[in-house]
Amino acid sequence: MKLGKLLNLKLRLFLAFIMLISIFMVLIFRNNTDKTSIQTEAPISTALAKTYITKTPASVSNTVKQTSGIGSKYLYPIRVEENGKALYGYIDETGKIIANPKWDGCENFTSNGVGKVFNYDTHDGSYDYGIIDYTGKEIIPIKKGEWNYTYLGPEYIICSGYEDINKGGFKSVVYDMSGKMVFESDKPVDNYVDGYFTYNENSVYGKLDKTGKVIETKVYGKDELAEKMYDSNSSNNKNKLKIYKDDYKNLYGLKDSKGKVIVQAKYNSIAEHDNGETFLCTLDSNLPINKSILLDKNGKIVSPKDATFIEYYNNGMYLVCFDKDYFFGMKTLYKYAVFDVRTGNISQLYYVPQSASIVGNADKNMMVIDIVSVYDGNKSFIIGRDGKQIEGTKSFEGKWTISFVGNLIKVSSESHSESSMFFTYYDKNWKEIWETNYEFDLRKERNLQKTYYSPNIASGAYYFQLNNLINKPVEEKINRHIKKIIDDEILQNKEKLITIKSDFLISKDLLTIVHTKSTYSGGGMGNHYTMYYHFDLNTGNLFDNLSFLKKGNNYINSLQKITKSKFDLKYKETGMYPNPGLDQVCQNNYFVPDGIVFSIDGYKFQGKVMVKFSEIKELIDQNAEIFKACDLSKYPPYVDN
Repeated sequence: MKLGKLLNLKLRLFLAFIMLISIFMVLIFRNNTDKTSIQTEAPISTALAKTYITKTPASVSNTVKQTSGIGSKYLYPIRVEENGKALYGYIDETGKIIANPKWDGCENFTSNGVGKVFNYDTHDGSYDYGIIDYTGKEIIPIKKGEWNYTYLGPEYIICSGYEDINKGGFKSVVYDMSGKMVFESDKPVDNYVDGYFTYNENSVYGKLDKTGKVIETKVYGKDELAEKMYDSNSSNNKNKLKIYKDDYKNLYGLKDSKGKVIVQAKYNSIAEHDNGETFLCTLDSNLPINKSILLDKNGKIVSPKDATFIEYYNNGMYLVCFDKDYFFGMKTLYKYAVFDVRTGNISQLYYVPQSASIVGNADKNMMVIDIVSVYDGNKSFIIGRDGKQIEGTKSFEGKWTISFVGNLIKVSSESHSESSMFFTYYDKNWKEIWETNYEFDLRKERNLQKTYYSPNIASGAYYFQLNNLINKPVEEKINRHIKKIIDDEILQNKEKLITIKSDFLISKDLLTIVHTKSTYSGGGMGNHYTMYYHFDLNTGNLFDNLSFLKKGNNYINSLQKITKSKFDLKYKETGMYPNPGLDQVCQNNYFVPDGIVFSIDGYKFQGKVMVKFSEIKELIDQNAEIFKACDLSKYPPYVDN
């Protein structure tokens, strides 16, 4: 009996000891979770915003922005094609059209429930902007002139500019969120904070009240203005290091809050990120590579070993390149690791699409920001802070950018121009909500479908393929021609960045495909070329661009001389165009009702001249097959640029 009691007592003491150890371990674990980064994953079907959530200490910026509460106040840009013209509007998260496509362009909505729309002004070549709300109503009609919207809520909308820049008369206009004008000012109002409006004009910093009355001004000296410029106004970290400039060396360093130099002025530039938690620096730009250096909040170097170029992405995440021959202008040709500065984790190397950087700079309230869209050379997908593909997310063959915007997922093609970008919206369960449609009806039995093709990291082509021709062999023949043209253009420029965009002209049975090719191989500017290809929809034949002439070199020479004289007359004094040789001036052309337009490509933009049929009637073969295939009266008239 005594032995049994003794054993029972020992057992109870042992269990009590185990319980105490368990409680102690839980307390340690809870304490550690308040000081370290914990990464959790939830299925994509549960909640998009919870796909990848990072818990971080309060001293390290904010946690991942949650988008699940956006609801109906956020709209999504869409584009449709009508009669060959791209028009933009907005849908809600169910795919319902809220704002009918009617503008030349539109921008992403803000978390304050408004978005910018714009139309192209053919008079002066600029864009005129307006503002719509989440109901699709244009609360601030599109304004003619040079206007820049500097603040889009949540309390007010601010724009500044000129009704006519040639006449002067700069002003700022402040509206409430319903679009009602509050006041106008001749000051460059740029922000609203703590109950007043601010402006900065020629080193004078000022405040205005809610009626537009100036209530405070301060003139800054050179040093004060420099310090204000480099100090983050939004920072709550009073102990953070501050950027300073050594005017004698023209270099930058870091000081603490008491003015003590912590990092000597030796960097060509310094940028503060994440509320002073990190500073991204560059060494002397005269070096072969403008090498990047990453410093932490204490000024200590935390760059990954052998890094040559570092770019801020968001929320403590950086893109790091280790290539010793790195050249910024060709950044999409290099692979990058995703570096989490908080944990020191470095992912494997991936290509990062150019447009993926936009994700990091967008309205953070609209996005899950602890992700990076990457491309491994075969497929595109998204990775988290740990450098791994996020569980429950999809991969897409080819080069795409995947971003979480609002309550939807956007998968878009790589393009420097929104007008040529392909994109599809998916909901949280990866159900397709909206897909950009590039189908153009040519006639009842035929249409063109624009296709995106990216065979490698450096190239992207948007080209047309025929559909629904009754004569399938002809359809296949033309499609093979077009695809071969695209492949040849890309292969010829495999050492360059290349983008090809497509347009078309149609008249009766003559289809003219227009390819605008942009290439870049370094330096300040890229090169741009426009090519015209004429197809017979009855035979599938690709016409020679001079097939409208009578046979014989003398006719070609005569046309070249006439065309060159027109180019010389129109562009000789501009200095914008090369002096074309005789063999260049007739290579690219298309028809208009009363003549032929010839084009050459020079610096910055394309040069065109029209030669009337009456000027070359002795050179033209009236029975040429290309004339039989088209109806000249159906072409739009030539507009001289």
